[in-house]
Amino acid sequence: EQGVELRHLSAEPIQTDCNKVVYLVRSQPKLMRFICSNIHDDVSKGLQREYHVYFVPRRTVVCEKVLEDEKLHHMITIGEYPLHMVAMDEDVLSFELDLSYKECQVDGDTSSIWHIAKSIHKLEFSFGVIPNVRAKGKASVRIADILNRMQAEEPVNSSDMAVPEINTLILLDREVDMVTPLCTQLTYEGLLDEAS
Repeated sequence: EQGVELRHLSAEPIQTDCNKVVYLVRSQPKLMRFICSNIHDDVSKGLQREYHVYFVPRRTVVCEKVLEDEKLHHMITIGEYPLHMVAMDEDVLSFELDLSYKECQVDGDTSSIWHIAKSIHKLEFSFGVIPNVRAKGKASVRIADILNRMQAEEPVNSSDMAVPEINTLILLDREVDMVTPLCTQLTYEGLLDEAS
């Protein structure tokens, strides 16, 4: 309606008449290479477009370095889009960090743990400090510890809210819950009951 076209990022050249291109991407070097490929293709065709890259939920030095190495950094407006979590149901939030398990377990990159704690802390600014935090699994315990530290360093003003809107937060590691896609609702409820 407003002349906006939605495309999924790939190495294939962009086929559009739009003169402004906005990339909304996770901070992954592989995705930066796709963006660079797209821009190089446009430049080789003599197309002049405005390019904007917004990292979800935050930018990284590694990704910016890829853009600099390709000598495209000056052509791109870079920003962050702080989409920290997505509501899956009225009482279920997902961080949608598909690769976080692999990053933590295989690559040793635990930055997603900090992102999750930061997201929960931001949530507390809207809904009040969550009084009951239950964690099951090593990473979840670490998230709870980081969250406690964040609450001490940057306290949420609880005088604005008499009673917090969220009573209990349950954090589950993927290691603890490897079979969720195969579980029935009853079995999953049992796991939640065990965590509290």
